[in-house]
Amino acid sequence: MAANKADGKKAIGLIETALGLPVPFPRSYWVIPGRLLAGELPGAKDPREAENKLDRLLESGIRRIINLMQPDETDHSGEPFTPYEPILNDLASRRGSKPLCKRYPIQDLGVPSPDQMRHTLDCIDEALIQGDPVYVHCWGGVGRTGTLVGCFLIRHGLADAGNVLDIIRCLRQNEAMAHRTSPETSEQRNWVKSWRQYESNAPTRLGRYLGCMVGGGVGDALGAPVEFMQLPQIRRTYGEQGIRDYDKAYGGIGTITDDTQMTMFTAEGLLRAWTRGNLKGICNPPGLVHRSYLQWMITQNAATEFQTYDHDLGTLIHIPEMHSRRAPGNSCLSALSGREMGTIDRPVNNSKGCGGVMRVAPVGLIAGATAEAFRLGCEIAAITHGHPSGYLSAGALAAIINVIRDGGTLKDGVASGIEYLVGRPEALECVQAIVGALALAATSKPTPEAIESLGGGWVAEEALAISLFCACRAEEDFTVGVRMAVNHSGDTDSTGAITGNILGCMLGRHAIPAAFSNPLELRTVIERLAVDLFIKFRPDDQWWRLYPGY
Repeated sequence: MAANKADGKKAIGLIETALGLPVPFPRSYWVIPGRLLAGELPGAKDPREAENKLDRLLESGIRRIINLMQPDETDHSGEPFTPYEPILNDLASRRGSKPLCKRYPIQDLGVPSPDQMRHTLDCIDEALIQGDPVYVHCWGGVGRTGTLVGCFLIRHGLADAGNVLDIIRCLRQNEAMAHRTSPETSEQRNWVKSWRQYESNAPTRLGRYLGCMVGGGVGDALGAPVEFMQLPQIRRTYGEQGIRDYDKAYGGIGTITDDTQMTMFTAEGLLRAWTRGNLKGICNPPGLVHRSYLQWMITQNAATEFQTYDHDLGTLIHIPEMHSRRAPGNSCLSALSGREMGTIDRPVNNSKGCGGVMRVAPVGLIAGATAEAFRLGCEIAAITHGHPSGYLSAGALAAIINVIRDGGTLKDGVASGIEYLVGRPEALECVQAIVGALALAATSKPTPEAIESLGGGWVAEEALAISLFCACRAEEDFTVGVRMAVNHSGDTDSTGAITGNILGCMLGRHAIPAAFSNPLELRTVIERLAVDLFIKFRPDDQWWRLYPGY
């Protein structure tokens, strides 16, 4: 039976997911669910106890261990610690695996050098990119381990100096030693809070995922209050420079619109598709994303004739804040209300509104190759938008995001997007819009009048063109770019969202000011989706509950 309203469940963010995933032993906790585990020494003097702990560690999927203890470290009695590697290797060989153990020693109660911490974090990042779950430990899992965890969170933009200690405390709240402060010493805590200064401005891969998703939400929320205003009215209301900070929209500050709602449902649908592909070996991603969009229809109290039996699956449909109409596009509502799912070959309309392009950033993040990102972006946009410019613009954006995700420049991404468009007669309109935006960015000042010469952004190719112009002229400043993208007479929340997606992916999560990210509605859920797009799939029961593969 279809649900007509949210059931009041708490929104599941990254911390809630981490707390809900079983841990191998009481003195351990998840930092990144299923990927980064932190805690105490996994060995013991008693070989049977050590074997039990290490076996549960392997059962949790751990494939790499980062040891922060010194080689000659002793316990309180002056006794050396028994090496756990022989038992670990024996247990792993029985499972047909070979875990990698590395030691990055830090003096007990001390802090490492900046170079040493960067090297240790690089090792963890390398493992996460390769899909190898990591366990990091010291002796008790409190001081040195907490120091590394804090620096990891700040590196990737999951925390800042103001909240990092609170986030560590929340992650550890079910851990057996949660009553002890982590990191343990004031030197360690101060060192963590100052860690950002030791990092480069270059975004990490995980930081790009987080930046893309959170950045899109920020641009969307910034543009929401002025979406239906003309430029003169914006200037009368907010001054000559236009809107610069969040203002009230839909009953709150930092509230998202249908753009971010649908982007989140796109992400959930894609993750359900990847779950099915991993477990069943076959999947049609647009079909699972379409089912996810039908759930979004329920949150909008919109009827659909399409027969589906998964109204209550996943998590987004259960979030009360999602059950709010935020000016949804008519093309999306009408297309999803019918009996058929729109495809490129069988379009359900001839719409080229921006409702297809504004929601496909997750496609660029999860797809492997750029060609796959372009194709899938087109197919997912075509579910609701049948005009070639409506879905080709989406494919181009997905390709651009995919290239930037892998470390390419915006110029590289745009060149790749155009490459997939050229040669298609139906793509001429889209190509002309992109080329025109780049030419304007190279020759004109970034004024609202210049932006409006590209159109209003109500249709897909114009929304993409405006966003590319703003991203080009932002000069690698996220705030400059999104403010530019929302000060014009057109579809400001969509151009703000797309610009935020692009710049967030380019610059990383840490480039988004806390004044924008902290008040963002459902930020923790958006961050959880970003991290899970990075992970793509976990073979555990919690993942199936989050992203059921049917």
